[in-house]
Amino acid sequence: MDDYELVEARYQFRLPPLYRELQSAGCFDYTQPEKYIEFTDHQWKSLPAIAGHEFCEWQTYTRTFFVPFSHSARRDEWGWRLDWITDAEPAIVFCERGDEGCGFATDFRGFLYRMLLEEFSGTWVVESPEDEDGKSKIRRAVEVICPRLPRQWGQRIDELSRKPWYTDKDKTICVYPRAECERIIAEDLKFSHLNEEFQQEAAGGA
Repeated sequence: MDDYELVEARYQFRLPPLYRELQSAGCFDYTQPEKYIEFTDHQWKSLPAIAGHEFCEWQTYTRTFFVPFSHSARRDEWGWRLDWITDAEPAIVFCERGDEGCGFATDFRGFLYRMLLEEFSGTWVVESPEDEDGKSKIRRAVEVICPRLPRQWGQRIDELSRKPWYTDKDKTICVYPRAECERIIAEDLKFSHLNEEFQQEAAGGA
C-alpha cells in the first residue's frame, strides 16, 4: 500500500482533495522550503506519521474520531473530526496537549483560511516589520492558498497581505488586531461547532 492507502486503512477516511493536492505539491514538506507552507508554531505531519500516529493513553474519546495532520511544538494537534461533518468533509478541530479540544474550522479549506487570518494578526514567522525573509514566507503561503479559497475569503486575505506589518503595544508583529481577526472568524467560519469545547477523555475514563 502507498502512504495514502495506509492512512485510509488506519482511519477508514479518504484524505480530502485539497489536502491531497497540496501534499502532492510538496507544500507540507519542510525539506522543500521553496514550496513549504509555514505558519507560526505549526508543523505538518508526514503521511507515514499520520498513518502511524500514537494517541496519548488518556485520549480515549479523541481516538474514536480524530485524524491528525499537524501539530505545534508542544504537540497540540489539528486534524479532522470524523463525526462532525460539514457538507462533504469532516470539520477541523484543535486538540490541546491536555484535557480539551475545540472546533476550529468547517473543513480543510476553512482551516487554511483561519490560519492565515490568525497569522496576519500575530506572527512568529515575521520577526520584525523589516524581516523580508519572514514576509516572503507568508507571501508564499498566500500565493498558494488564496486561489483555492472562496472568492470573498481570497479577497480578504489578499487585502490583508497588502497591509504593512507593524509591532503593536504587546510587541506582536501583525497587520491588524487580534480582536478584528476573531470577529472575522466568527462571521466567515460560522458553523454549529465553531470554538465548541469537548473533553478528550471518554466519560468515566473508558
